[in-house]
Amino acid sequence: METSIPAGVEETSRPKKAKPKGRVLGEALPKEITGKDGAEMALIPAGEFQMGSNAEDDEKPVHTVYLDAFYRQIRSDKRAVRQVSQRIREDYGFS
Repeated sequence: METSIPAGVEETSRPKKAKPKGRVLGEALPKEITGKDGAEMALIPAGEFQMGSNAEDDEKPVHTVYLDAFYRQIRSDKRAVRQVSQRIREDYGFS
């Protein structure tokens, strides 16, 4: 089934598909990395878990949540907290 383009709309005005950036699909991620700010980061692998509760009305229903892999800072010390605080101030224009 072909979709027709409305009158007055150019073909180039359709959204373009984003080109993938970074790693090639299926390529293994390193278990640890160093962030741009020098923070040590550990890989949290992709996976799923059950979220919610049937005991409380505002937590129903229990459902499966899937998360992609992501990196998390390994330790939170005073230096790391200062780095994050500084980054937030810079990003949002706080003094």
